[in-house]
Amino acid sequence: MYKGKYQKVLEVSNTRKPSTAKPGKSGTVVFYSILGGFILIFCIGLAIAMNALNNWLVRFEASQPTAKCTAVFAELFANPDWKRIYELDPGDITAEDYARYMKQTVGEQTLSYIETSAGLSGDKKYIVRCGSEKIATFTLHNAAPGAEIPQWELGTVELFYQANLSVSIQASPDHTVLVNGEPLDDRHVIRTVTTEAQKYLPQGVYGYRMNELVVHGLLTEPEVQILDAQGVPVEVEYDAQRRLYTAVPDSSEITEEHRLTLVTAAETYCKYMIGAATQTALRNCFDNRTEIYRTITESTIWRQSYTSYKLGEATLSDYYCYNEEYFSARVALTLKVTRKDGSIKEYPLDSTFFVKKAGEQWLVWEMTNANPQQLITQVRLEFISEDQVIRTGLVDAKINKLNLPVVTAPEGKTFAGWFTRNVGTDGNTVLELVFEPTEDGSLTLPADTVLEPMTLYALYQ
Repeated sequence: MYKGKYQKVLEVSNTRKPSTAKPGKSGTVVFYSILGGFILIFCIGLAIAMNALNNWLVRFEASQPTAKCTAVFAELFANPDWKRIYELDPGDITAEDYARYMKQTVGEQTLSYIETSAGLSGDKKYIVRCGSEKIATFTLHNAAPGAEIPQWELGTVELFYQANLSVSIQASPDHTVLVNGEPLDDRHVIRTVTTEAQKYLPQGVYGYRMNELVVHGLLTEPEVQILDAQGVPVEVEYDAQRRLYTAVPDSSEITEEHRLTLVTAAETYCKYMIGAATQTALRNCFDNRTEIYRTITESTIWRQSYTSYKLGEATLSDYYCYNEEYFSARVALTLKVTRKDGSIKEYPLDSTFFVKKAGEQWLVWEMTNANPQQLITQVRLEFISEDQVIRTGLVDAKINKLNLPVVTAPEGKTFAGWFTRNVGTDGNTVLELVFEPTEDGSLTLPADTVLEPMTLYALYQ
């Protein structure tokens, strides 16, 4: 009985479900979890480090001179904005002149650059070339010399061009001369030309006048425009060999009314001088309030007895119309008088008549045997001592005596005279002595001297 009970207990005990867990399994899972975490952290750190290194390498590479100079060249010279480039190294010319010059020089050519020595500055220097011609240089400067990564930045820009072209312009003082859109003033005038007629004209009335202006330091042939007193462009002629622009003068062809006035006045004068015309006829041609009228009426040098006279054909020259009220011309004719004894006396007339409008009449107010259209020329002399302009002004081109500036020589040197500077065929400067004045600056010139505009330099030896 006890045995069977015992067996039953055992059977109950044996009916329990067996465990499926293996010995040490939980420890393995924990290990691999920790290992995976470390690997993940390592990968993330490595990625961060590699990304930082890559960024550093990118910055380092971008900061290198080769990369920076390529970027600077591309920005400035690959598709150049010449006005902008000129502002990096401005000079005495305008940005517009420089841009025009470079467009003509470079055209469609591709620019290049090479590295060159920058000396001991530590900077990097590059030459920009158009073909074999050097047109610019630029430098790179390390703005952070003590930093781990250098910071190369654009330093200086130097532009190369030759602004040595000069042009001359001849125009009236009443004209406005524009060179590349900029008006010229009296400082550019190197020569003035007037005539003796100015002595006979009333104030405010002018005869032939011409100013010659010069512009130095141009890069290219400029755009020249000449405007009249009303601002209207006048016709301009250009002499390429002399680089001379000239305002074309208005036509000065004599009108029939003016021609008839001059011939009538000349013939009336001749006839009055032999008593063949009355003072009334003379007053119809001459202003009776003038000195010339009084001179004519008081003169008797031609008057003598005669049997007949004949006036030759009048020849007119040097006609000049000053405005709507004044004109003049030279009249030449010959009066032939047959005297009572049968002999012939010739009275040649060769005089300039100045005529003005008086109401509805044209009246002669002056008459002269001189040549009023003879030119009077003045030229500019500029004196420079030790790079300073000490005097500049216009003088008569045919002057016989000059009073030159008196200068004091530096200690240990003497004044050798006034010289001009010219560039020789070899490119070197050539000095030529022009004036060697006395101690007080006075100088007597030969009688046949005709001065030209000059810039003169004091030489000390």
